Amino acid sequence: MKRNQHAGQLVSDGVGMSALSAADLDAIHHASLEVLERAGVYVEDDQALALFADAGCRIDKERNVAKIPPHVVMDALAACPPTYSFCGRDPRHDFMMGSNRVGFVTFCEGILMNDIETGENRPSNKQDVADITRLVDALGDIDAVASPVGARDAGEAAPSVHGLEAMFNNTTKHVHLPLMSKHEAEAAVEMARVVAGGDDALRDRPIVSGGCAIVSPLRLTKQFSDVSAVWARAGLPTIIMSGVIAGATSPVTLAGSLVQHNAEMLAAISWIQLAERGTKVFYSSFSAAMDMRFGQDCVGTPEMSLMSACLPLLAHRYDLPCWMAGL
Repeated sequence: MKRNQHAGQLVSDGVGMSALSAADLDAIHHASLEVLERAGVYVEDDQALALFADAGCRIDKERNVAKIPPHVVMDALAACPPTYSFCGRDPRHDFMMGSNRVGFVTFCEGILMNDIETGENRPSNKQDVADITRLVDALGDIDAVASPVGARDAGEAAPSVHGLEAMFNNTTKHVHLPLMSKHEAEAAVEMARVVAGGDDALRDRPIVSGGCAIVSPLRLTKQFSDVSAVWARAGLPTIIMSGVIAGATSPVTLAGSLVQHNAEMLAAISWIQLAERGTKVFYSSFSAAMDMRFGQDCVGTPEMSLMSACLPLLAHRYDLPCWMAGL
């Protein structure tokens, strides 16, 4: 098993730098709890809404809004494992998540490839997934393979499942894939069980993780609740992704966007722990800012880098592993 270096540890007193102070983190945390208790979160699926109601949340049935009290959020956080293993098909590639350790993974999921034969950009395909996965398998500093590009030639029914097959066949490292529908999630779980050697073997050594995105602002769609429930009940690590866009889907200020992002993460964590207590979750982000001139989500900018510096501190405050866009 790999236990990578820590991002940073306090070994002596002295001068240091941090994007947010402890007081800042407390302020964001309490503001997030206030947002969830007073404004609430839109929950599209009636069964998910019923779980929130059973947990003691106030439900506005006309608007499908759950107002989540702080005790529900804190109980959910207490149920999240602080560390766990990203298991590979080869145990030598197991990677310990959490405890402030830093690892690297490919970013998912690209839709175009620059063809090395023609030099032209073209839609990505399943063979591209296989080729990139084989390359990543040989790179010792990359700890896991996240679906690098989409298998866009596989049709619309289950492209993620085709991508998973290509990854399983070309790496013995842990694999991760984005999940777009309930039937894809169920098919991916069945494939993983076959590869792992059965349900118990997969639960003991989760060789695959999956993720689904929250829709900003503060919306838990039926897609999200369906996919995350399937994944959690199979005992697999679940990456909760939020991507607020400052000035578009969240406040233009950094503080306001951090509060909204954190509130979305806490709402999603609360739902997942209500669906299956003890589920392994990631605190994740691909949040950025809006280019007001061109109306575009700006990736690779100082604003996104600043968010990616602040949000792991919130994850550490909750003692959660995190997955951040590396810029």
